[in-house]
Amino acid sequence: MTPISSRLGAATRILFLRAGLGLGLAAAASTMALAQDKGGRSGPPKEAFTACESRAQNDSCPITTPEGKSIKGTCMATPDKKLACVPKDAPRR
Repeated sequence: MTPISSRLGAATRILFLRAGLGLGLAAAASTMALAQDKGGRSGPPKEAFTACESRAQNDSCPITTPEGKSIKGTCMATPDKKLACVPKDAPRR
């Protein structure tokens, strides 16, 4: 029996190759988008920065989650020296 690759013409093989490459790139792009939607972000959310806009480091701060839950925290400096509200029960790094 002859392998399918030898029975296909060069144009057909190129077409399959391009289709496979296109599907692979589409899958990679959608995976990256899902990672960002599911918390793939780096650093605190914007609400954490907003909660400390008029506060000093180590001040207490309230933060409201997107689900409407109120959390108490403390304003802490991020590595780039911006203040963000860190929940009291957040794991320490």
